[in-house]
Amino acid sequence: MKPEVTRQKISESLKKTWESDPRRKKKEAKLCECGCGGMAKPGNRFISGHNRRGKPSPWKNATPEQKAKVYTLERNTKISNTLKGRIVGDRKKGAETAKANYASGKRKLPKSAFKLGCKVDPDILIKRSATRKSHGYKDEATELKMKEIGRKTGLLPKKPITDETSIKLTEKLNKRWSDPIFKDRVVKKWMKTCATLKPNKQEFFLNSNIQLNLPNEYIFSGDGKIILGGKCPDWFNINGKKKVVELFGDYWHGESKTGRTKEQEEILRKSHFAKYGFATLVIWESELKNMDSVVDKIRNFTYGGN
Repeated sequence: MKPEVTRQKISESLKKTWESDPRRKKKEAKLCECGCGGMAKPGNRFISGHNRRGKPSPWKNATPEQKAKVYTLERNTKISNTLKGRIVGDRKKGAETAKANYASGKRKLPKSAFKLGCKVDPDILIKRSATRKSHGYKDEATELKMKEIGRKTGLLPKKPITDETSIKLTEKLNKRWSDPIFKDRVVKKWMKTCATLKPNKQEFFLNSNIQLNLPNEYIFSGDGKIILGGKCPDWFNINGKKKVVELFGDYWHGESKTGRTKEQEEILRKSHFAKYGFATLVIWESELKNMDSVVDKIRNFTYGGN
């Protein structure tokens, strides 16, 4: 038998068993058993909340002690108003013991305190960090976390960055980024994280023409395959020639965005790759309108001089 026929037979037999199953029968809606005359949902005996009708209320039979435990609406509002904006650990009854417990680390600050908008006592944060140090804890992360919590809640002022520290930071960063090995490693990691990095329309259009007219000469390296001193060339020669091709967008490499002219932008990129012994050809986005001239330009650059 053909597999299609067997599948059809199996599906028909399953439908029959499914329909004949008594558990699959739709339950009908019935009158509510409380006697109100309303219709309950299919499968239900009562309308929601009608199951207690006609029965004695538990509140009437409750003792005064049981009634006292139940919070009324007025009492609830009073409690919520008193809790709003309170300081954790600063209670009238047992305030000192609570502060000591928070400071020693026996009790942790509850997450609900931050959700409710309660403020954290700065004395608790200071005492807690002090007791940790006295017990021999060399955990700088917790101390920083305490300070961060204090700044977020607005109890501790944000530490302003002075001019001296900003100058030191810029010097350190410039020193690190001046190292080409460090720069290449960071850029490669960044390019790896961009897993969805693909050539744009202009790059795809130019790449298809390069592969058609100059096969086995260039590979598209704009997706981070090759990094030269922190810069990623768009096309890299794989036929033994130290040559790269760059495609510049008229907007992103234009004077309005970079503050440099087209000639200055080309010289800057060519001089960068020249440090590593590579000759560079720059093609602008506006040149792609005449693809024949662009292909001739790349061919002359590849097989001719620099």
